[in-house]
Amino acid sequence: MSSARQSLNKRDKPALIKAIKQLTPLKIADAIEQLHELQSDLVYLDKSLQFFKEEYIGERRSMFISSVQASRDTVCQAIDKLGSIHTIAELMARDEESLIDDLEYLLLDTIKYIDVPRAGILEYTRELAMEIALDHKGFAIEDVMLCLQRAKDGYYGEIYARLDGQVVKRWLRQYAIEKQEQIVARNVSRNMASKAGQNEGRSKGEDQSKLLVEAKITLGRHGEI
Repeated sequence: MSSARQSLNKRDKPALIKAIKQLTPLKIADAIEQLHELQSDLVYLDKSLQFFKEEYIGERRSMFISSVQASRDTVCQAIDKLGSIHTIAELMARDEESLIDDLEYLLLDTIKYIDVPRAGILEYTRELAMEIALDHKGFAIEDVMLCLQRAKDGYYGEIYARLDGQVVKRWLRQYAIEKQEQIVARNVSRNMASKAGQNEGRSKGEDQSKLLVEAKITLGRHGEI
């Protein structure tokens, strides 16, 4: 995923297919979540930097500015490394026409690849592209790419009768279900790991509230609270 977004019909197709096949619905969801977290961090750091530059007059002003700037640089590097992955809703807000162009390109590429009766789908690919954008605003365009690539590979079963808008929408619904299942499984795993971490190191029968009080006392001694 490049840091500067480029129209799909201008990108190297074999390289694009290879990159998409390495993805999973969960990897795409994780990337979007991580990007949003980094963007929130960046907003906070920008506000902090502005405060120290324009309002703070303490002796350690230069040190704080240097520290916040270093943290900001690290976050910017992480965002660049992650690449430009955004939800369809975000892409629509930025440039709806380009988004629909890309979705239509993906549909036409899939239609040409699958050699079955097309039931007039070529006549309304742009309308279908808009419907996909409106129905799946939480998807990234990479989700649509992965779904259609899987359809080409027979992931959703062989197509013998026809290829039309309803078939494409069924693929996307199946993909959405799989993605949601993977996200739920990940969240359950995270919660279990979090609970295990909370319990680690506690002796049997030791009162949790007592541990919390002791921790606050220790932090208070060091001026942390």
